[in-house]
Amino acid sequence: MRKNRGLAFRMSLSILASCTLIFAGIMVYYYLSSMHHLRKEMERQAMLLTTQSLYHMDSILEPMEEVPENVAHILEKRAFPQDKLIWIIETIMENNRSFFAFSVTYAPYAYDRETRLMDLYYFRKNGELTLRTTEEKPFNYLYEDWFIIPQMLHRPCWSEPYYDENGGEIVMATYSVPFYRHVEGKEVFAGVVSVDISLEWLQNMVEQIMSTFKMEEKRGSLDRFWDSILLPAQRQSDTLNPIDYSFLISKNGTFLTVPRKELIMNETIFSLARSKNDGELRKIGKMMVAGETGFLKYMNPDRDKENIFSFGPLTRSRWSLGIVWNTAVMEHDMKQLTASMTVLGIIGFLILLTMIVKISRSITRPLSLLSKVSGEIAKGNLDVVLPVIREHDEVGDLAVSFSTMRDSLKSYIKELTETTTARERMRSELVIAHAIQMGLVPTKFPPFPDRSELDIDAVLLPARDIGGDLYNYFFIDENHLCLVIGDVAGKGIPAALLMAKMQTLIKTAAGGCLKPEEIVAAANREFSVNNEECMFVTLFCAIFDTAGGELAYSNAGHNPPILVKNDGTVTFLPDAGNTAVGLNEDEVFQEQRISLSAGECLVMYTDGVTEAFSVDDKEFSTTRLAEVVGKVEKATATQVKEAVLGEIRAFTQGAEQSDDITIMVLRYLGEKAAKTKESL
Repeated sequence: MRKNRGLAFRMSLSILASCTLIFAGIMVYYYLSSMHHLRKEMERQAMLLTTQSLYHMDSILEPMEEVPENVAHILEKRAFPQDKLIWIIETIMENNRSFFAFSVTYAPYAYDRETRLMDLYYFRKNGELTLRTTEEKPFNYLYEDWFIIPQMLHRPCWSEPYYDENGGEIVMATYSVPFYRHVEGKEVFAGVVSVDISLEWLQNMVEQIMSTFKMEEKRGSLDRFWDSILLPAQRQSDTLNPIDYSFLISKNGTFLTVPRKELIMNETIFSLARSKNDGELRKIGKMMVAGETGFLKYMNPDRDKENIFSFGPLTRSRWSLGIVWNTAVMEHDMKQLTASMTVLGIIGFLILLTMIVKISRSITRPLSLLSKVSGEIAKGNLDVVLPVIREHDEVGDLAVSFSTMRDSLKSYIKELTETTTARERMRSELVIAHAIQMGLVPTKFPPFPDRSELDIDAVLLPARDIGGDLYNYFFIDENHLCLVIGDVAGKGIPAALLMAKMQTLIKTAAGGCLKPEEIVAAANREFSVNNEECMFVTLFCAIFDTAGGELAYSNAGHNPPILVKNDGTVTFLPDAGNTAVGLNEDEVFQEQRISLSAGECLVMYTDGVTEAFSVDDKEFSTTRLAEVVGKVEKATATQVKEAVLGEIRAFTQGAEQSDDITIMVLRYLGEKAAKTKESL
């Protein structure tokens, strides 16, 4: 069953839903826009930190490179005895603790014509400086990369990392500077001055540089709270490091430094990409070896997550530094801001919810009270007390309207009760009036059971409770029967009163009078007295001689009766053109006469018969009436009456009766019938 929610609930729900949609849309736009700008800023910061790292490394390596370059330059200018040269090398090693080894190596017979190979090599072993010379330990260095490549390139260069088996016995890289001498005007290669650095030292240097980018900002309690939500446990600390890890590769792609030490010297970035079938890593390796600078996203298959990756080359060594950034830390501030906005949004939402509910209730509470009051009024309790609403707004106007409506309903119901009482009283009076009116016309049939020469039947059906039609028949003497049928103009009570008056006047005027024109004239004179409203009555008055069948009649503007003869002929009685009763006090009415044979029938009626209307507003008409009575020429008076009424009912089909209907039928059976009855 569906629960009926209140107006305040639906109003609050609608407003909150709208606010939520708007707020959510703003938050989504804010989040996406902020993430876009943050990523741009992250890229800028990452490239800036990468450039700073490269500059820092160059600033460390460049002084190291300058030492052999200066020594090579000196050796090109002058030659030193071996002991002096050893002293120089030893002094350099003592003052440059970052050097693992330093050497001066001559080309064959370049030192002197008697010495083919000369290599003075100072290196650190177990914390002590150790000298190794080719005189003490023969060593053919002529095919070593660090010796051949600078000779061929005619410029200083760093070697690929290698494991030194001839004294150092560590993994190292060598920076070699060729030096020359001029012999007979030609520049002749004389040897190389080289410096060795251990990859372990290089690893420490890189890690030290990377550690300088740790965020030294002290994390507050609120920051640590967000960190506990936004960062994995291993990343939660008082400081945040945006760098996940870094690595350094040589110009051929060999790993020089990397957190996974087993890769150093054993793998290149290309061999690692091939083993992992990682095309993206191979592409990055090509860009690094080519000395390019870049910033891109890299999906690390080992960690199954996306990394942000920046890289760039060192200036002199052509080594390339790669930095993998910690996206979680880099996006930490944005996530923290988003979380703060979400919490603030929820708090704001709750505050908004409280305010909306409070405002909605303040608005709808008077409406709820009015709704309850309207329910009491609907139940008929008009004495219910209306709530006092002091606001001068639409709700206040509604309360005033409710008060007015209640008072109007009370007044209306009071008037309706009085009117209903009066109507019921009038209705009762009309019922009595109807009974009285029906008592004014003959309703007992057959009216003269002992007069077998006559067959009379009649009916009066008022359109309302009472009507203005009238009929009557009574014997003036033994053989003369007075027949009267009339229609008072208008309907209702005035017509009914005039109908009663006319009945009385006819009855009075017909006392001993056998002339219908005199009866009508006498009634006309009396009816016209004080007839200020000019009311009139159409009237047909006849004196029927039951002994001979002669009918004397005077028609005062009434519908001409229908005579049905024994041969089935249907005719309307001739009309002398008399005016209706009541229009002229001195009116002279004409008399007309016809004779009825035994078995003939006279049908008298009012205009309510011929002017009955069907549902489609068609009139019954005198023609249709004549056709009906013509079909029942041998029937009794009652059968003729019922035939006409049945045809009217079929014609109107339930349409409202528009006028009083009165039918009076006289069938003359003749003297033979009377004598037969007397003999019996």
